[in-house]
Amino acid sequence: MNSFEQELISNMPRLHHLNLSHNLLYELKDETFEKNEELISLDISYNKFEYFSNLSFKGLEVLEVLVSHFSTTICSSMFYYLGTKCQSQCH
Repeated sequence: MNSFEQELISNMPRLHHLNLSHNLLYELKDETFEKNEELISLDISYNKFEYFSNLSFKGLEVLEVLVSHFSTTICSSMFYYLGTKCQSQCH
């Protein structure tokens, strides 16, 4: 899997934990998690991300944990939509 599409999880609005680590993902589309407003933890570590939009994490207002391993420069404005309790764990 190289690109993660919103359609894969859009019918799971009560999803609380999602582990996408080690999938060779290189892209998260805009508003990928918009319909997953109850997501508490997200692990996107050890992928091949090349780009994040400032809308990639829109909808994650209650997110508490984001686990990541970024090998590319990211814009801090992409974290605007993350919950205020969010703790980023970068590896």
